Amino acid sequence: MKNQVILINPSPEGFIFKGIPLNSYLYTKVRAIYKAVRKPNAKLTFISPLNVLSIGTALKAAGYKPIIIDGTAEDVRDKIRIHLDENTLFVGISAMTGSQITFGLKSAKFVRNINPNIPLVWGGLHPTVLPEETLSTSKYADIVCIGEGEITIVELANALQNNSPLDKIDGIAFKDSNGNVIKNNERKRLNFSELPPVDFDLMDKDVFDFTLMMSYQSSRGCPHRCKFCEVSPIHNNTYRFKSSETILTEIEDLVNHYGVKEIILIDENFFVNRNRAIRFAQGIIERNISIRWRAMCRDDYFRKTDVEFWSLMKKSGCKNIMIGAESGSQRVLDIIQKDATVEDIINAARQLSAADISSSYSFVCGFPDETKEDIQETIKLCKYLLKNFKNVGVYEIFVYMPLPMTGFYEDVKARGCEFPNKLEDWGNFLFNGKKYIKWHPLSEYIFRVSMAAKWNVRPSVSLIFGRLIRLDFWVFLLFLCGYCCSYRWKYQYYGFPIDIYILHLLDRFIYRYSKQK
Repeated sequence: MKNQVILINPSPEGFIFKGIPLNSYLYTKVRAIYKAVRKPNAKLTFISPLNVLSIGTALKAAGYKPIIIDGTAEDVRDKIRIHLDENTLFVGISAMTGSQITFGLKSAKFVRNINPNIPLVWGGLHPTVLPEETLSTSKYADIVCIGEGEITIVELANALQNNSPLDKIDGIAFKDSNGNVIKNNERKRLNFSELPPVDFDLMDKDVFDFTLMMSYQSSRGCPHRCKFCEVSPIHNNTYRFKSSETILTEIEDLVNHYGVKEIILIDENFFVNRNRAIRFAQGIIERNISIRWRAMCRDDYFRKTDVEFWSLMKKSGCKNIMIGAESGSQRVLDIIQKDATVEDIINAARQLSAADISSSYSFVCGFPDETKEDIQETIKLCKYLLKNFKNVGVYEIFVYMPLPMTGFYEDVKARGCEFPNKLEDWGNFLFNGKKYIKWHPLSEYIFRVSMAAKWNVRPSVSLIFGRLIRLDFWVFLLFLCGYCCSYRWKYQYYGFPIDIYILHLLDRFIYRYSKQK
Protein backbone atom coordinates (compact mmCIF):
# COMPACT_ATOMS: atom_id res chain seq x y z
CA MET A 1 0.00 0.00 0.00
CA LYS A 2 1.11 3.56 -0.68
CA ASN A 3 2.58 5.19 2.40
CA GLN A 4 4.69 8.13 1.20
CA VAL A 5 3.40 11.69 1.55
CA ILE A 6 5.15 14.71 0.02
CA LEU A 7 4.69 17.97 1.97
CA ILE A 8 5.69 21.26 0.32
CA ASN A 9 6.41 24.61 1.94
CA PRO A 10 6.31 26.81 -1.21
CA SER A 11 8.52 29.88 -1.57
CA PRO A 12 9.97 32.01 -4.39
CA GLU A 13 13.51 30.88 -3.56
CA GLY A 14 12.70 27.33 -4.61
CA PHE A 15 11.98 28.57 -8.12
CA ILE A 16 14.10 31.70 -8.62
CA PHE A 17 17.52 30.47 -7.57
CA LYS A 18 17.00 26.79 -8.19
CA GLY A 19 15.69 24.78 -11.09
CA ILE A 20 17.25 27.01 -13.77
CA PRO A 21 20.48 25.33 -14.96
CA LEU A 22 22.81 28.32 -14.58
CA ASN A 23 21.28 29.47 -11.29
CA SER A 24 21.34 25.96 -9.85
CA TYR A 25 24.98 25.48 -10.88
CA LEU A 26 26.07 28.79 -9.35
CA TYR A 27 24.05 28.14 -6.18
CA THR A 28 25.68 24.74 -5.73
CA LYS A 29 29.19 26.16 -6.17
CA VAL A 30 28.61 29.12 -3.85
CA ARG A 31 27.20 26.80 -1.19
CA ALA A 32 30.19 24.46 -1.48
CA ILE A 33 32.62 27.37 -1.11
CA TYR A 34 30.70 28.74 1.90
CA LYS A 35 30.77 25.38 3.68
CA ALA A 36 34.51 25.12 3.06
CA VAL A 37 35.49 28.57 4.34
CA ARG A 38 32.84 29.50 6.91
CA LYS A 39 33.86 30.09 10.49
CA PRO A 40 32.77 27.52 13.09
CA ASN A 41 30.32 29.94 14.71
CA ALA A 42 28.97 31.47 11.49
CA LYS A 43 25.20 31.29 11.17
CA LEU A 44 22.64 31.53 8.41
CA THR A 45 19.09 32.53 9.31
CA PHE A 46 16.69 29.70 8.71
CA ILE A 47 12.99 29.81 9.46
CA SER A 48 12.29 26.10 9.73
CA PRO A 49 9.00 25.19 7.98
CA LEU A 50 7.02 24.27 11.07
CA ASN A 51 3.82 24.29 9.00
CA VAL A 52 4.80 21.11 7.17
CA LEU A 53 7.15 19.70 9.80
CA SER A 54 4.36 19.45 12.38
CA ILE A 55 2.16 17.62 9.86
CA GLY A 56 5.06 15.38 8.87
CA THR A 57 5.71 14.54 12.52
CA ALA A 58 2.12 13.34 12.94
CA LEU A 59 2.25 11.29 9.73
CA LYS A 60 5.55 9.65 10.69
CA ALA A 61 4.17 8.67 14.09
CA ALA A 62 1.22 7.03 12.28
CA GLY A 63 3.53 4.90 10.15
CA TYR A 64 3.73 7.00 7.00
CA LYS A 65 6.86 8.24 5.25
CA PRO A 66 6.70 12.05 4.97
CA ILE A 67 9.00 13.84 2.53
CA ILE A 68 9.51 17.50 3.42
CA ILE A 69 10.30 19.96 0.62
CA ASP A 70 11.17 23.42 1.87
CA GLY A 71 11.04 25.97 -0.93
CA THR A 72 13.05 28.50 1.08
CA ALA A 73 16.13 26.30 0.95
CA GLU A 74 15.65 23.58 -1.67
CA ASP A 75 15.02 23.08 -5.38
CA VAL A 76 11.31 22.24 -5.29
CA ARG A 77 11.11 20.83 -8.81
CA ASP A 78 14.18 18.68 -8.39
CA LYS A 79 12.97 17.15 -5.11
CA ILE A 80 9.51 16.49 -6.55
CA ARG A 81 11.12 14.80 -9.53
CA ILE A 82 13.23 12.61 -7.24
CA HIS A 83 10.55 11.57 -4.73
CA LEU A 84 7.23 11.52 -6.58
CA ASP A 85 6.63 7.89 -7.51
CA GLU A 86 4.03 5.11 -7.43
CA ASN A 87 4.37 4.90 -3.62
CA THR A 88 3.19 8.50 -3.12
CA LEU A 89 -0.24 8.67 -1.49
CA PHE A 90 -0.80 12.42 -1.91
CA VAL A 91 1.03 15.75 -2.09
CA GLY A 92 0.33 18.39 0.56
CA ILE A 93 0.88 22.13 0.04
CA SER A 94 0.77 24.71 2.83
CA ALA A 95 0.08 28.35 1.94
CA MET A 96 -0.58 31.71 3.51
CA THR A 97 -2.29 34.46 1.52
CA GLY A 98 0.26 35.90 -0.91
CA SER A 99 3.22 34.53 -2.83
CA GLN A 100 3.04 31.09 -1.19
CA ILE A 101 -0.12 30.54 -3.24
CA THR A 102 1.68 31.45 -6.47
CA PHE A 103 4.50 29.03 -5.82
CA GLY A 104 2.22 26.44 -4.31
CA LEU A 105 0.33 26.41 -7.60
CA LYS A 106 3.58 26.15 -9.53
CA SER A 107 4.49 23.15 -7.36
CA ALA A 108 1.06 21.59 -7.92
CA LYS A 109 1.29 22.03 -11.70
CA PHE A 110 4.71 20.41 -11.71
CA VAL A 111 3.34 17.47 -9.70
CA ARG A 112 0.40 17.06 -12.09
CA ASN A 113 2.72 17.07 -15.11
CA ILE A 114 4.41 14.00 -13.65
CA ASN A 115 1.31 12.31 -12.24
CA PRO A 116 -2.08 13.68 -13.39
CA ASN A 117 -3.99 11.57 -10.84
CA ILE A 118 -2.16 12.34 -7.60
CA PRO A 119 -4.43 13.95 -4.95
CA LEU A 120 -3.42 17.52 -4.11
CA VAL A 121 -4.17 18.54 -0.52
CA TRP A 122 -3.95 22.21 0.51
CA GLY A 123 -3.64 23.51 4.06
CA GLY A 124 -2.47 26.60 5.89
CA LEU A 125 -3.96 30.00 6.61
CA HIS A 126 -5.48 30.88 3.24
CA PRO A 127 -7.20 27.56 2.41
CA THR A 128 -8.48 27.47 5.99
CA VAL A 129 -10.18 30.85 5.57
CA LEU A 130 -11.48 30.28 2.03
CA PRO A 131 -11.78 26.49 1.55
CA GLU A 132 -14.71 26.50 -0.90
CA GLU A 133 -13.15 29.17 -3.10
CA THR A 134 -9.78 27.40 -3.03
CA LEU A 135 -11.35 24.19 -4.33
CA SER A 136 -13.91 25.62 -6.74
CA THR A 137 -11.54 28.00 -8.55
CA SER A 138 -8.52 25.76 -9.09
CA LYS A 139 -8.08 22.41 -10.78
CA TYR A 140 -4.87 22.05 -8.78
CA ALA A 141 -6.66 21.61 -5.44
CA ASP A 142 -8.62 18.46 -4.57
CA ILE A 143 -8.85 18.56 -0.78
CA VAL A 144 -8.43 21.34 1.79
CA CYS A 145 -7.37 20.70 5.37
CA ILE A 146 -9.09 23.35 7.49
CA GLY A 147 -7.39 24.61 10.64
CA GLU A 148 -4.88 22.59 12.64
CA GLY A 149 -4.01 19.47 10.72
CA GLU A 150 -2.05 17.11 12.98
CA ILE A 151 -5.02 14.80 13.56
CA THR A 152 -6.93 15.55 10.37
CA ILE A 153 -4.02 14.68 8.10
CA VAL A 154 -3.60 11.22 9.60
CA GLU A 155 -7.31 10.44 9.23
CA LEU A 156 -7.18 11.72 5.66
CA ALA A 157 -4.11 9.61 4.85
CA ASN A 158 -5.83 6.52 6.27
CA ALA A 159 -8.93 7.19 4.18
CA LEU A 160 -6.96 7.71 0.97
CA GLN A 161 -4.83 4.66 1.63
CA ASN A 162 -7.91 2.48 2.18
CA ASN A 163 -9.94 4.20 -0.54
CA SER A 164 -12.56 5.11 2.09
CA PRO A 165 -15.16 7.92 1.86
CA LEU A 166 -13.99 11.38 2.96
CA ASP A 167 -17.31 12.72 4.20
CA LYS A 168 -16.78 11.53 7.79
CA ILE A 169 -13.45 13.30 8.33
CA ASP A 170 -13.83 16.45 10.41
CA GLY A 171 -11.83 19.48 9.35
CA ILE A 172 -11.68 19.01 5.57
CA ALA A 173 -13.40 20.17 2.39
CA PHE A 174 -13.11 18.23 -0.86
CA LYS A 175 -14.41 17.79 -4.38
CA ASP A 176 -16.66 14.83 -4.98
CA SER A 177 -16.65 12.74 -8.15
CA ASN A 178 -18.84 15.34 -9.89
CA GLY A 179 -16.61 18.25 -8.95
CA ASN A 180 -18.96 19.57 -6.26
CA VAL A 181 -17.35 21.05 -3.16
CA ILE A 182 -18.27 19.30 0.10
CA LYS A 183 -17.34 20.90 3.43
CA ASN A 184 -17.35 18.60 6.46
CA ASN A 185 -17.84 19.47 10.11
CA GLU A 186 -15.22 21.58 11.86
CA ARG A 187 -12.62 19.83 13.99
CA LYS A 188 -12.29 20.72 17.66
CA ARG A 189 -9.23 22.65 18.75
CA LEU A 190 -6.22 20.51 19.57
CA ASN A 191 -4.60 20.37 22.97
CA PHE A 192 -1.41 22.02 21.76
CA SER A 193 0.54 21.16 24.91
CA GLU A 194 0.02 17.43 24.25
CA LEU A 195 1.48 17.45 20.75
CA PRO A 196 4.83 15.67 20.47
CA PRO A 197 7.98 17.66 19.68
CA VAL A 198 8.44 18.52 16.03
CA ASP A 199 10.65 15.91 14.36
CA PHE A 200 13.38 18.01 12.75
CA ASP A 201 15.05 14.84 11.50
CA LEU A 202 12.53 14.99 8.67
CA MET A 203 14.56 17.84 7.18
CA ASP A 204 17.37 17.19 4.76
CA LYS A 205 20.61 16.89 6.73
CA ASP A 206 22.36 19.19 4.28
CA VAL A 207 19.90 21.92 5.17
CA PHE A 208 20.60 21.46 8.88
CA ASP A 209 24.33 21.39 8.27
CA PHE A 210 23.91 24.77 6.62
CA THR A 211 21.92 26.21 9.53
CA LEU A 212 22.61 27.35 13.06
CA MET A 213 19.45 29.38 13.59
CA MET A 214 15.97 27.85 13.74
CA SER A 215 12.38 28.74 14.52
CA TYR A 216 10.34 27.24 17.35
CA GLN A 217 6.69 27.52 18.38
CA SER A 218 5.68 27.38 22.04
CA SER A 219 2.04 28.50 21.69
CA ARG A 220 -0.83 28.89 19.25
CA GLY A 221 -3.52 31.49 18.99
CA CYS A 222 -4.04 34.92 20.49
CA PRO A 223 -6.42 36.20 23.19
CA HIS A 224 -6.66 39.72 21.75
CA ARG A 225 -9.17 41.37 19.39
CA CYS A 226 -7.23 43.46 16.83
CA LYS A 227 -9.55 44.09 13.87
CA PHE A 228 -6.82 43.83 11.23
CA CYS A 229 -5.50 40.39 12.22
CA GLU A 230 -6.56 36.87 11.19
CA VAL A 231 -4.90 34.96 14.02
CA SER A 232 -7.46 35.51 16.74
CA PRO A 233 -10.60 34.71 14.68
CA ILE A 234 -8.98 31.63 13.14
CA HIS A 235 -8.23 30.27 16.62
CA ASN A 236 -11.57 31.44 18.06
CA ASN A 237 -9.75 33.80 20.44
CA THR A 238 -8.10 30.83 22.14
CA TYR A 239 -4.51 30.81 23.40
CA ARG A 240 -2.84 27.45 24.05
CA PHE A 241 0.73 27.02 25.18
CA LYS A 242 3.39 24.56 26.24
CA SER A 243 4.78 24.71 29.75
CA SER A 244 8.15 26.35 30.37
CA GLU A 245 9.56 22.91 31.30
CA THR A 246 8.48 21.45 27.95
CA ILE A 247 9.92 24.40 26.04
CA LEU A 248 13.25 24.12 27.84
CA THR A 249 13.51 20.38 27.20
CA GLU A 250 12.73 20.74 23.50
CA ILE A 251 15.08 23.68 22.97
CA GLU A 252 17.85 21.91 24.87
CA ASP A 253 17.42 18.99 22.48
CA LEU A 254 17.73 21.31 19.48
CA VAL A 255 20.96 22.71 20.91
CA ASN A 256 22.46 19.30 21.76
CA HIS A 257 21.20 17.35 18.76
CA TYR A 258 21.51 19.92 15.96
CA GLY A 259 24.00 22.44 17.29
CA VAL A 260 21.50 25.29 17.07
CA LYS A 261 22.89 28.59 18.33
CA GLU A 262 19.83 30.81 18.02
CA ILE A 263 16.06 30.34 18.25
CA ILE A 264 13.28 32.49 16.82
CA LEU A 265 10.12 32.04 18.88
CA ILE A 266 7.45 32.52 16.23
CA ASP A 267 4.57 32.74 18.74
CA GLU A 268 2.19 35.61 18.08
CA ASN A 269 2.45 36.46 21.78
CA PHE A 270 5.15 34.63 23.69
CA PHE A 271 4.74 36.88 26.75
CA VAL A 272 1.01 36.39 27.40
CA ASN A 273 1.93 34.52 30.59
CA ARG A 274 4.57 36.60 32.35
CA ASN A 275 5.41 33.91 34.91
CA ARG A 276 5.95 31.33 32.16
CA ALA A 277 8.43 33.69 30.50
CA ILE A 278 10.28 34.14 33.80
CA ARG A 279 10.49 30.38 34.39
CA PHE A 280 11.69 29.93 30.82
CA ALA A 281 14.49 32.49 31.22
CA GLN A 282 15.52 31.16 34.64
CA GLY A 283 15.53 27.61 33.26
CA ILE A 284 17.91 28.53 30.44
CA ILE A 285 20.30 30.02 32.98
CA GLU A 286 19.99 27.16 35.47
CA ARG A 287 20.44 24.47 32.81
CA ASN A 288 23.30 26.44 31.27
CA ILE A 289 21.74 26.17 27.80
CA SER A 290 23.92 28.08 25.37
CA ILE A 291 21.32 29.74 23.18
CA ARG A 292 20.36 33.16 21.87
CA TRP A 293 16.71 33.84 21.22
CA ARG A 294 14.28 36.43 19.93
CA ALA A 295 10.52 36.75 20.19
CA MET A 296 7.50 39.00 19.59
CA CYS A 297 5.78 41.00 22.30
CA ARG A 298 2.76 43.30 22.44
CA ASP A 299 3.61 46.81 23.61
CA ASP A 300 0.84 46.88 26.24
CA TYR A 301 2.49 43.92 28.02
CA PHE A 302 5.25 46.30 29.09
CA ARG A 303 2.84 47.75 31.66
CA LYS A 304 3.46 44.55 33.66
CA THR A 305 7.21 44.35 33.11
CA ASP A 306 10.19 46.45 34.15
CA VAL A 307 13.89 46.71 33.39
CA GLU A 308 14.63 43.93 35.89
CA PHE A 309 12.32 41.57 33.97
CA TRP A 310 14.01 42.34 30.65
CA SER A 311 17.47 42.15 32.20
CA LEU A 312 16.61 38.56 33.14
CA MET A 313 15.54 37.93 29.54
CA LYS A 314 18.83 39.45 28.36
CA LYS A 315 20.84 37.25 30.73
CA SER A 316 19.07 34.15 29.37
CA GLY A 317 20.10 35.02 25.81
CA CYS A 318 17.34 37.30 24.51
CA LYS A 319 18.81 39.50 21.79
CA ASN A 320 15.81 41.01 20.03
CA ILE A 321 12.13 41.72 20.64
CA MET A 322 9.81 42.38 17.71
CA ILE A 323 6.88 44.69 18.38
CA GLY A 324 3.87 45.31 16.17
CA ALA A 325 3.21 48.90 17.18
CA GLU A 326 0.85 49.47 14.20
CA SER A 327 0.32 53.24 14.59
CA GLY A 328 1.57 56.38 16.30
CA SER A 329 -1.95 57.77 16.42
CA GLN A 330 -4.01 56.95 19.49
CA ARG A 331 -7.16 57.49 17.45
CA VAL A 332 -6.11 54.77 15.00
CA LEU A 333 -5.02 52.41 17.78
CA ASP A 334 -8.53 52.72 19.18
CA ILE A 335 -10.15 52.17 15.76
CA ILE A 336 -8.24 48.94 15.18
CA GLN A 337 -8.97 47.79 18.75
CA LYS A 338 -5.32 47.34 19.61
CA ASP A 339 -6.02 47.96 23.30
CA ALA A 340 -2.69 49.75 23.61
CA THR A 341 -1.52 53.33 23.85
CA VAL A 342 1.22 55.38 22.23
CA GLU A 343 2.85 55.61 25.65
CA ASP A 344 2.96 51.79 25.74
CA ILE A 345 5.04 51.86 22.56
CA ILE A 346 7.47 54.36 24.04
CA ASN A 347 7.59 52.49 27.34
CA ALA A 348 8.56 49.30 25.48
CA ALA A 349 11.50 51.06 23.84
CA ARG A 350 12.50 52.58 27.18
CA GLN A 351 12.60 49.25 29.01
CA LEU A 352 14.32 47.30 26.25
CA SER A 353 16.96 49.97 25.70
CA ALA A 354 17.71 50.07 29.43
CA ALA A 355 18.09 46.28 29.42
CA ASP A 356 20.34 46.48 26.33
CA ILE A 357 18.01 44.37 24.16
CA SER A 358 17.48 45.44 20.57
CA SER A 359 13.92 46.00 19.38
CA SER A 360 12.32 45.99 15.94
CA TYR A 361 9.10 47.93 15.42
CA SER A 362 6.63 47.52 12.58
CA PHE A 363 3.85 49.95 11.71
CA VAL A 364 0.92 50.00 9.29
CA CYS A 365 -0.76 52.83 7.42
CA GLY A 366 -3.98 52.84 5.40
CA PHE A 367 -6.50 51.61 7.95
CA PRO A 368 -10.15 52.56 7.36
CA ASP A 369 -10.82 56.19 8.37
CA GLU A 370 -7.10 56.87 8.89
CA THR A 371 -6.23 60.45 7.99
CA LYS A 372 -3.05 62.11 6.77
CA GLU A 373 -2.63 63.59 10.24
CA ASP A 374 -2.77 60.08 11.73
CA ILE A 375 -0.06 58.87 9.36
CA GLN A 376 2.06 61.87 10.27
CA GLU A 377 1.72 60.88 13.92
CA THR A 378 3.08 57.42 13.02
CA ILE A 379 6.03 58.94 11.17
CA LYS A 380 6.68 61.29 14.08
CA LEU A 381 6.71 58.38 16.53
CA CYS A 382 9.08 56.35 14.33
CA LYS A 383 11.56 59.20 14.26
CA TYR A 384 11.21 59.74 18.00
CA LEU A 385 12.00 56.11 18.74
CA LEU A 386 15.00 56.05 16.40
CA LYS A 387 16.40 59.27 17.86
CA ASN A 388 15.88 58.72 21.60
CA PHE A 389 16.54 55.04 22.23
CA LYS A 390 19.50 52.81 21.47
CA ASN A 391 19.22 49.52 19.59
CA VAL A 392 15.80 50.48 18.18
CA GLY A 393 14.93 49.73 14.57
CA VAL A 394 11.83 50.50 12.53
CA TYR A 395 11.35 47.48 10.32
CA GLU A 396 8.76 49.00 8.01
CA ILE A 397 5.52 50.94 7.66
CA PHE A 398 3.37 48.44 5.81
CA VAL A 399 0.42 49.23 3.60
CA TYR A 400 -2.68 47.83 5.27
CA MET A 401 -3.97 44.76 3.45
CA PRO A 402 -7.50 43.69 4.50
CA LEU A 403 -7.17 39.91 4.74
CA PRO A 404 -10.24 37.65 4.74
CA MET A 405 -11.82 36.86 8.12
CA THR A 406 -10.46 40.04 9.73
CA GLY A 407 -12.75 42.58 11.35
CA PHE A 408 -12.23 45.13 8.58
CA TYR A 409 -12.78 42.78 5.63
CA GLU A 410 -16.46 43.47 4.99
CA ASP A 411 -16.05 47.15 5.81
CA VAL A 412 -13.29 47.60 3.25
CA LYS A 413 -15.24 45.62 0.65
CA ALA A 414 -18.16 48.01 1.14
CA ARG A 415 -15.78 50.92 0.55
CA GLY A 416 -14.92 49.65 -2.90
CA CYS A 417 -11.98 47.26 -2.50
CA GLU A 418 -12.25 44.60 -5.19
CA PHE A 419 -10.82 41.43 -3.73
CA PRO A 420 -9.59 38.45 -5.79
CA ASN A 421 -12.19 35.75 -6.32
CA LYS A 422 -10.00 32.80 -7.27
CA LEU A 423 -7.01 31.04 -5.79
CA GLU A 424 -4.49 32.10 -8.42
CA ASP A 425 -5.21 35.82 -8.02
CA TRP A 426 -4.78 35.69 -4.24
CA GLY A 427 -1.11 34.89 -4.92
CA ASN A 428 -0.57 38.51 -5.97
CA PHE A 429 -2.64 40.06 -3.19
CA LEU A 430 -0.04 41.04 -0.59
CA PHE A 431 2.57 41.89 -3.19
CA ASN A 432 0.37 44.25 -5.19
CA GLY A 433 -0.45 46.58 -2.32
CA LYS A 434 -0.87 49.60 -4.56
CA LYS A 435 -3.79 47.99 -6.36
CA TYR A 436 -5.64 46.86 -3.26
CA ILE A 437 -5.33 50.18 -1.40
CA LYS A 438 -7.14 52.19 -4.09
CA TRP A 439 -10.31 52.15 -2.00
CA HIS A 440 -8.63 54.51 0.48
CA PRO A 441 -8.90 58.29 -0.21
CA LEU A 442 -5.18 58.64 0.62
CA SER A 443 -4.03 55.64 -1.42
CA GLU A 444 -1.24 57.42 -3.34
CA TYR A 445 0.14 59.11 -0.25
CA ILE A 446 0.01 55.84 1.70
CA PHE A 447 1.89 54.08 -1.09
CA ARG A 448 4.66 56.69 -1.19
CA VAL A 449 5.10 56.83 2.58
CA SER A 450 5.34 53.04 2.80
CA MET A 451 7.93 52.82 0.02
CA ALA A 452 10.10 55.57 1.54
CA ALA A 453 9.83 54.17 5.08
CA LYS A 454 11.56 50.96 3.96
CA TRP A 455 14.71 53.10 3.72
CA ASN A 456 14.65 54.81 7.12
CA VAL A 457 18.26 53.60 7.40
CA ARG A 458 20.27 55.01 4.51
CA PRO A 459 22.39 52.47 2.57
CA SER A 460 26.06 53.39 2.47
CA VAL A 461 27.68 54.65 -0.70
CA SER A 462 30.22 51.81 -0.54
CA LEU A 463 27.37 49.29 -0.43
CA ILE A 464 25.66 50.88 -3.43
CA PHE A 465 28.72 51.08 -5.66
CA GLY A 466 29.98 47.75 -4.42
CA ARG A 467 26.99 46.25 -6.22
CA LEU A 468 27.89 48.17 -9.35
CA ILE A 469 31.46 46.87 -9.25
CA ARG A 470 30.06 43.34 -8.98
CA LEU A 471 27.89 44.09 -12.05
CA ASP A 472 24.76 43.51 -10.01
CA PHE A 473 22.88 46.26 -11.86
CA TRP A 474 19.38 45.58 -10.57
CA VAL A 475 20.40 45.64 -6.91
CA PHE A 476 22.62 48.67 -7.60
CA LEU A 477 19.60 50.53 -8.96
CA LEU A 478 17.49 49.31 -6.04
CA PHE A 479 19.97 50.67 -3.48
CA LEU A 480 20.45 53.90 -5.43
CA CYS A 481 16.73 54.62 -5.41
CA GLY A 482 16.61 53.57 -1.76
CA TYR A 483 19.31 56.15 -1.04
CA CYS A 484 17.05 58.82 -2.55
CA CYS A 485 14.07 57.51 -0.57
CA SER A 486 16.03 57.82 2.66
CA TYR A 487 16.10 61.60 2.11
CA ARG A 488 12.38 61.59 1.41
CA TRP A 489 11.92 59.86 4.74
CA LYS A 490 14.15 62.36 6.49
CA TYR A 491 12.51 65.48 5.06
CA GLN A 492 9.02 64.03 4.42
CA TYR A 493 8.90 65.13 0.80
CA TYR A 494 6.97 62.94 -1.64
CA GLY A 495 6.70 65.07 -4.76
CA PHE A 496 8.09 63.91 -8.13
CA PRO A 497 8.33 60.29 -6.95
CA ILE A 498 10.50 58.96 -9.79
CA ASP A 499 12.70 56.92 -7.47
CA ILE A 500 9.66 55.49 -5.68
CA TYR A 501 8.12 54.30 -8.92
CA ILE A 502 11.41 52.84 -10.11
CA LEU A 503 11.54 50.87 -6.86
CA HIS A 504 7.97 49.71 -7.41
CA LEU A 505 8.77 48.64 -10.98
CA LEU A 506 11.88 46.82 -9.78
CA ASP A 507 9.78 44.96 -7.22
CA ARG A 508 7.33 43.97 -9.93
CA PHE A 509 10.11 42.96 -12.32
CA ILE A 510 11.80 40.76 -9.72
CA TYR A 511 8.47 39.18 -8.79
CA ARG A 512 7.51 38.55 -12.41
CA TYR A 513 10.93 37.04 -13.06
CA SER A 514 10.34 34.70 -10.15
CA LYS A 515 7.19 33.45 -11.90
CA GLN A 516 9.14 32.12 -14.87
CA LYS A 517 8.08 28.71 -16.16
